[in-house]
Amino acid sequence: MWRISYKLELKPSLMRILFFFTLCSINFISLVAQDVATDKSQVLAPEEFSLSIKSSDVPLIIDARTWKEYRKDRIQGARLTESSVSLKSVVDSFDLERPIFVYCDDNQRSTAACSFLVDWGYSNVSELAGGMMAWKLVSYEIDTEKRKSQ
Repeated sequence: MWRISYKLELKPSLMRILFFFTLCSINFISLVAQDVATDKSQVLAPEEFSLSIKSSDVPLIIDARTWKEYRKDRIQGARLTESSVSLKSVVDSFDLERPIFVYCDDNQRSTAACSFLVDWGYSNVSELAGGMMAWKLVSYEIDTEKRKSQ
């Protein structure tokens, strides 16, 4: 009899623990699903990134690095946007379906920039996998003309 009573006492606490973990799992899965559903940007290898830029009629290339990095070298035709405010001012007048290509040095800032663009409704956003480091490794053309001011 004691054994049955012992199991009945554990059962409610075990059920509470299972219920808690189930709720946590459902919340986590729904957050991941929302993130996947809203993130429409694509990450492209340098070869694909280059081909996509060349095949686009009027590509917008965004450099999400700092002025110092941009001044040293950049992908030909890239526009510098060091913050979400400057990014918004650059893309504000463009069509939401215009192809936008984003890069930085190592994908941290470009990933954030792509998230902003997708959140603002832009649907054709591509990010350079590996950033400028990968671009240089495959020896694609870079603009090294020193810029004097922002």
